Amino acid sequence: MRRSAWFALLSAVAIAGSVGCGDDDGTVIDVDAQLPDAGPMTGDSGTDGGGASACGTTGRVGGLCRAGACMEGLECIQEFAVSGAQLTLRNAFGYPQAEATDATNETFREVETPNPANDIPITFANGSLCTEQCDVSADTDMCGSCARCSQNIGEDNLGVPVWLFFQTADRAYGEDTGICRGTCTFDPATNGGCPTGYSCDPLTNLCFESCRNSAQCNGTIVITEENNFAGWVVPDTGVSCSTTTGRCEWENAATATVGEACDATTDCAADIGLCLRGGTCAEAQCATASDTTAEGVCDGGRGICLPFGGNDGSLCVDGCAATTDCQPGNTCVPLQDTSGNPINVGGFMGYCFPLCGGEDNLTCRAGEACELEPATGGEVPTGTCRPTCDPAATPGTCETGETCVAVEGETYGFCETLGGTCGDSTDCFLDQVCTADIVSSDLGRCVDPCEDGMCTPDTDVCQPNVAASGTLAGLCTTPCTMATQATDCGADRVCRVAAGADTGSCVRRPPA
Repeated sequence: MRRSAWFALLSAVAIAGSVGCGDDDGTVIDVDAQLPDAGPMTGDSGTDGGGASACGTTGRVGGLCRAGACMEGLECIQEFAVSGAQLTLRNAFGYPQAEATDATNETFREVETPNPANDIPITFANGSLCTEQCDVSADTDMCGSCARCSQNIGEDNLGVPVWLFFQTADRAYGEDTGICRGTCTFDPATNGGCPTGYSCDPLTNLCFESCRNSAQCNGTIVITEENNFAGWVVPDTGVSCSTTTGRCEWENAATATVGEACDATTDCAADIGLCLRGGTCAEAQCATASDTTAEGVCDGGRGICLPFGGNDGSLCVDGCAATTDCQPGNTCVPLQDTSGNPINVGGFMGYCFPLCGGEDNLTCRAGEACELEPATGGEVPTGTCRPTCDPAATPGTCETGETCVAVEGETYGFCETLGGTCGDSTDCFLDQVCTADIVSSDLGRCVDPCEDGMCTPDTDVCQPNVAASGTLAGLCTTPCTMATQATDCGADRVCRVAAGADTGSCVRRPPA
C-alpha cells in the first residue's frame, strides 16, 4: 500500500477538523475531529453574520487585498510563488514526478521528462488574502462575525497546515497558529459567494483556496525505486477540478448514503460526501438539510448530525446503539447531554467514528484492537481500531509485504508494512533498516539489510550489520573521500569519514 509521507515530512500535526483529502492513496478523508461535549446538533442554525454585505469584500477579512492593502489591523498575505511561478511540488520542494511500474501501483520510478499537466499545485492565498493570525486552541474565536479561525488550506490533498507558510518566529501562536477565514453559504452549484480564487468548503462553510487543476485533486506523495520522494497523480479516480465551483468534484449514484462502507470519497454522495478514516461514508451540510430532525437525526434517519466548527459546519455520521452496528475500524461513541448523561436520539445511543480508547474506554469490534499512540489519556480518544494478527502463526496471516508485530504484553499484534517510510531504523520492522541517513530527504525507506555483493552499482559498499557501523549498518553506501566529495556524493550529500580513516561514505547533508 502506498503511504503519503507529507505529514511526517513537514513535521505537521493532526488538525482538528482536517479536511485534506489524502491518506495512503490520496483519496480518503482523514477527519480527526474533537468530539462534541453535548451530543448532536439541534435547533435552527443560521449564519453567524457571514451574510452581512461587508463580509468578504475586497480589503476586509476573508477578502482579496485592495491595492496590496487591507483594513487596519489586517495583514495582506500575497499568493505564494517561486520566482513568479505558481508554487508546485517540483519548484517548491524539488520533488520529481513519478510513474507506476506495476499494475498494482505500489512501486514507482522517477519520470525523466516531466509533464507540466502533472505538476501538483500548492495553493495558499490565491490572488492575495486579507486576514490575521488567530489561535485555533482558544476557547473563543478571535475572528469576529465575518470569519472563523482555521488551520486548513483549500483543495489540497497533501495535508499541509497553514502555519507552515509562516516563518517560525512569525507564528503568533506556535503550532496553534491559524488564520481568519471568511464565512460563506455552501451551494453545490457555485463557489458560495467567496472571493475570486476561493470556494466555500461544505464541511465548515468557510472560504478556502480553489483548486487550480485536476492534478491537485488527485496528487499524492510516493517513494520511488531510487529512494526519493516524488509526486504522483493517481489515475482514474473520477475526481476533477470544477472551474465553476473551484472544488474537486465527482459523480456518484444518488443512492449513496451515510454509513456505507467506502474506500474513497468518490464512493460517497457527490458534493457533500466524505470517506472517513476507517472507511465509512459521512455527509456535510446536515445542519441545513431538510430531512434533519429537531433532535439531530439526519439522512433519512440513518445518522446523527454533529457540529463541526467553522461557520455552523456540520457532519452527518452513522448512528449506532453498539459498536457492532458500525463498519470495521469504528467504535460507537456514546451520545451525552451537557451533564455527561447518556441520551437516546431517534433510537441511537451513539454515532460511529474511527476512534477508540480515551476516558470512555471506547472498545473495538471482535477481531480488532485499539492501537494507541505512546502517550494516551485525556478526554478525546486517541486510538485507531485495527484488525489483529497472531505473531506466532505459521504461515503468517498478514498480506504480502507486511509482517505481524506483537504488541508488548499482549498475545496479538498488528500487521505492519515492510518497505515503508521511515525516519530511522526504529520505524522499520522485521530487521529492516532505514535509508534516511544516505538519501537527501529527512525521510527514507525501510529496506532489507544488504550483504556483500548485493549493492548496485558494484562500486557501492555494504556496511557491516554490526554496531561498529553505526546508523549505516546494513545499508549500501557510496565510498568517498573529503577531497573528492563533490563528485563522489553530489550536491545533496556529504562525505562522512571516521577518525583515522582515508575513505568514508556519502550521507545526507545535515539540515542548515
